[in-house]
Amino acid sequence: MTSEQLGKKWTSVVVREPHGVTGKVGNNVSYGPLVQSKRLQARIHRGRWVTDEQVIEEESPAIIRDFERAIDEALK
Repeated sequence: MTSEQLGKKWTSVVVREPHGVTGKVGNNVSYGPLVQSKRLQARIHRGRWVTDEQVIEEESPAIIRDFERAIDEALK
């Protein structure tokens, strides 16, 4: 099996909904959950790769700031 290039296959989309805006991030590599999912990460990858939950925890403040800035700009 060859690499599907996990690092290059991240996706994101921002969806406007009736009561807010939602940002969705994902990865379309078949083995992604075995490498980076907190729930499904294979033992061999533990400590080598950050998990989805670790990234959310680390990046949430920056993501929230980006959304707040975008909302402020839209309301001007």
